[in-house]
Amino acid sequence: MFSHDKRRNDYEGYDESATAAIKLELFKGRGVALSYMADLSQVGDDNTSDYMNTETFAQYDDTNLSLNHTVCIVGWDDTFSRTKFKEGKQPPEDGAWIIKNSWGPNEYDHGYFYLSYYDHSISNVQSYEFDLNDRVRTNLGIAVDQYDMMQSETNAAVMKNEIAPYETPVKMANVFTVKGDENIFGVGVDTPYPNTRVTAKIYALNENPANPEDGQLLDTVVGTFQYAGFHRMDLNSELGFKEGERYSIVVAQQVSATDGRKYLLAAHSAYGKEATEIINSMVPDGGFNYYSEAVVNLGESFVNMGTGAGWKDWSVESLNYSNDPTSLLSGSVIDNFSIKGYGYPADIVVNMPKVKKVKVIKGGFSVSWKEASGVDGYEVWYSQNKDMTEAQYVDVDAKDTRAKVTGLDSKKTYYVYVFSYKYNAANLKLYSAASGAKKIKTK
Repeated sequence: MFSHDKRRNDYEGYDESATAAIKLELFKGRGVALSYMADLSQVGDDNTSDYMNTETFAQYDDTNLSLNHTVCIVGWDDTFSRTKFKEGKQPPEDGAWIIKNSWGPNEYDHGYFYLSYYDHSISNVQSYEFDLNDRVRTNLGIAVDQYDMMQSETNAAVMKNEIAPYETPVKMANVFTVKGDENIFGVGVDTPYPNTRVTAKIYALNENPANPEDGQLLDTVVGTFQYAGFHRMDLNSELGFKEGERYSIVVAQQVSATDGRKYLLAAHSAYGKEATEIINSMVPDGGFNYYSEAVVNLGESFVNMGTGAGWKDWSVESLNYSNDPTSLLSGSVIDNFSIKGYGYPADIVVNMPKVKKVKVIKGGFSVSWKEASGVDGYEVWYSQNKDMTEAQYVDVDAKDTRAKVTGLDSKKTYYVYVFSYKYNAANLKLYSAASGAKKIKTK
């Protein structure tokens, strides 16, 4: 895992712990992406590529190049020999990531290639975790309240997050107006440092609130995140809001330091039009062919630096950072805080069934549950995989609260969920949240 972007050619060296971390993310079933410098060689090309051995489809780049492509890591091979890389461009040790590209099966080895652990251009490694069991929100659609629409850090003309550790309790907040009756079930945050502790508080705001904490505190969630990135934190209970009501999410981030945890002020920034023109004028062979704009309106994001000055509107404060020549963000455009509220329409909530008992029977299992009011039926889902891949289900009438499933493989472990469902006015089948998983082993 390396730090490398389009403006900075500082290879920081191989990090064995980062390689181990990527492997662990893959082992947990998460998708892992990385950016790198693609050589753009194609299947059938002669071996003229600077970095790719087109016979073994193995790449190693030992120069400080810019990034131009993002791919997905699907596996690894510690024994992949360094001699399989192009002669004269061979890494110091064996080992390579197995990469799936996005150029189709006719490129490389049916769309796959090897990328050395030691490739100097590897950067921006990110893992993704998908909530496969969250069927209710998949069907209803998640409503995301957010303001941070500016392009975030990629290989484009975007600076890294401004990271400023403070002794004082810095707080950041976003204020949202509910566009329709909505149940808020989670908050989203972006942590630019690893090992960051996040405290998020949700307030139902008073009419004409004086600040983001002027209201009733409804819930507090705390999480510590090992890696930097975007994270969703589920609330302790869903919070219902009516159309037109306002709520706030107040966030404090604390990062580990040698003298204890310190607070962060984190905001995405980028090169604006003026800064891009200045940079391009100093780069004779070209520079950036685009720039970013931040749209930060009054009343959206707020900051409290914990110095006794109280809450300040970020639309004003962000400009102060941009115009301060001593700031790391001087001359940049700065976005709203990356604080999000996750919810779904409250008028189509489907009540969840509560499983009472799962019993192993000959060739399968029986399951019973407590009736869920106002539903049109139930589905009993079962799979040998905990993540419910390759799952099957049986449909059960709304009048029944029990079901039998037979014909299963003997002496196998199965995971069982029960969902309820109902149809809306458009005849769309809407699901409840899943009952808690029950684990059984067939006879």
